[in-house]
Amino acid sequence: MIINFKVMSPILTAIVLLFSGQASFSHPYQAIETENSLGERETPSTQVNSSPLNNLAETDTQPGLNFTCDTSHNSPITMAHFTQGEIETTVPFLQWTGEPFILTNVAEEFCNNVSAKLQQYYQNNDADFEFSTLIVEEIDETSVVCIEAILDQGCTPDGVLFSLEGVDNPQKILTQMIADELPEPPTRGDFRLPLGVLFPW
Repeated sequence: MIINFKVMSPILTAIVLLFSGQASFSHPYQAIETENSLGERETPSTQVNSSPLNNLAETDTQPGLNFTCDTSHNSPITMAHFTQGEIETTVPFLQWTGEPFILTNVAEEFCNNVSAKLQQYYQNNDADFEFSTLIVEEIDETSVVCIEAILDQGCTPDGVLFSLEGVDNPQKILTQMIADELPEPPTRGDFRLPLGVLFPW
């Protein structure tokens, strides 16, 4: 039988070719065999490349902290903003009030500088930040507020936040600076505030 494909519709033509064995269809992801230099037939392996979208959920679940200076209150406050996926919390951290920070411009300068230092320290030490401690230490006969990464090892070189010069009781000053929303530091012994209190767990 002679079939005139010119007068047939495209769909009918395709059906006739299919059943007559003159047409074949392959899966769009079917591997195509090739010959290598030795004349052997090979089927290339199929790999799915990683896309940034595949890692988006994992990236979004990584916890993060941002420190900013909030000047909308009577006294400047260093705020800690926590994010992890859909979880977002903001807690006050340091209230810049008290004897050394009576002048507004001085308080705001301390607030901005220390917030930036906390942010930089967190970015450099995010894995250990939660387990670090805020302490007061004497360095060159000056009381400094700093971050201690390892218990009883003192300030880390990049963890010095600010100094409290000319005050009789720096531990008391720092205790009064801790925001009311956070657990109260111990009133006896050396001042120690675990920075894990800034995380919502």
